[in-house]
Amino acid sequence: ADKPFQFLAFCKEWEGFCLDPKNFKSSLPVSADGSCNGLQHFAAMLRSETTGKEVNLIPMEEPQDIYQKVADTVTNKLKTIETDLATKWLEYGVSRSCCKRPCMVLPYGGKQYSFTDFVVNYIIEQRDKGKEHPFGDDVFKASTFLAKLIWHSISEVVHAATDAMAWLQKSARVACSAGLPIRWDTPCNFPVLQAYQEVRSNQVETKLLGKVFKPRVYSNTGKLDRNRQANGISPNFVHSIDASHLMITLDVAQQLDIYAFAMVHDSYGTHAADAEAMWGALRTAFVEMYKQMDVLEEFRDYLLEVLPKERHKEIDPIPKKGNLKIDDVLNSSFFFA
Repeated sequence: ADKPFQFLAFCKEWEGFCLDPKNFKSSLPVSADGSCNGLQHFAAMLRSETTGKEVNLIPMEEPQDIYQKVADTVTNKLKTIETDLATKWLEYGVSRSCCKRPCMVLPYGGKQYSFTDFVVNYIIEQRDKGKEHPFGDDVFKASTFLAKLIWHSISEVVHAATDAMAWLQKSARVACSAGLPIRWDTPCNFPVLQAYQEVRSNQVETKLLGKVFKPRVYSNTGKLDRNRQANGISPNFVHSIDASHLMITLDVAQQLDIYAFAMVHDSYGTHAADAEAMWGALRTAFVEMYKQMDVLEEFRDYLLEVLPKERHKEIDPIPKKGNLKIDDVLNSSFFFA
């Protein structure tokens, strides 16, 4: 058991059931997780049928595995590249787990350079498990090479996320260049204000117990940091939306007399007896949220309201929407699973 205490808790539950199966009541939380939840939200925002299919927004007989789809896309790209590194990667293999973390962090502001760290860590983890790699002393170079392919492959597989992220980042830069912070309201009417300021660093020299220390003291300048505003908008925006989904789900669940919850970000848990009703509630909440509010259009309307008219042309229309029917989520068995 890779999680010993969870396994022990199960053993206690199983013992109780075996001793008195008719009267036993389970108290363990049963959880369902979203299929790369950040990507699910971007797919819903843009009604992207292609991205929605990859993250299980559409009813399918078998669950779609976006991590494996990206891994397969990377492998196919490697087959078209005639270099020593490409040959070594094909020999070593690009697995689902190699591409999982990059896919997971992309909607929350993940960058290509951070993908390199994930690949390095993956190679080290595999080595510790006994799988040797063919890259010798060039692990970082090999990881950088693959990270670029993963980046482009994700963009191909789930274009809705990269399109929406690029639009949000450009809009944030326009607002920042006008000296304006970014504000939006979530579907729960929760106001969000993003105003990262530039930070000034001053080094001071002092003594402590006879030793000289030179710590740095940081202070805000009062001026908005354009890079932090642009880099922060995507993760903050999608986090605020998935938090709204959770809040709405709790409201729907309580109407179904469910009051026990075990929530961790996009993992929705409750007692086994209420699990099926709970998972229906989270689908209902997701659909209602996106039918009642176009979060990207409302954000754009706000920007046009606060920006000077001469700068309105700098705010692009939101990316083109697809043909995803959001009601299909209600019948998707693998939306959360």
